[in-house]
Amino acid sequence: MPPESGPEQELLLGGFLLTGPDTVRLYVDRTDGPAGPAGPAARIGVDVSLLDRGGRVRGGCTALMAALPSLVRGELDQNASEAEDPYCAGVYDFTYW
Repeated sequence: MPPESGPEQELLLGGFLLTGPDTVRLYVDRTDGPAGPAGPAARIGVDVSLLDRGGRVRGGCTALMAALPSLVRGELDQNASEAEDPYCAGVYDFTYW
């Protein structure tokens, strides 16, 4: 559910949920600008891996969070997950990222 074209929206980390021994779902809220969060329908879940390709624990997900605004505009639908989550409008799989 990417935003329509227009001014770039701010993305805020709203929370997280451990979904497995090596995966986490980041809840990201899109905003409509200075008014704050656009509501529950604007929240997405982004599944990411806690391990790198070598099996070591990642130090953080800062690269993904930095790239997320462009991913929301471009690649999000290509990574839609079949997972259902009552806390967000959609779940997207970036465990490979």
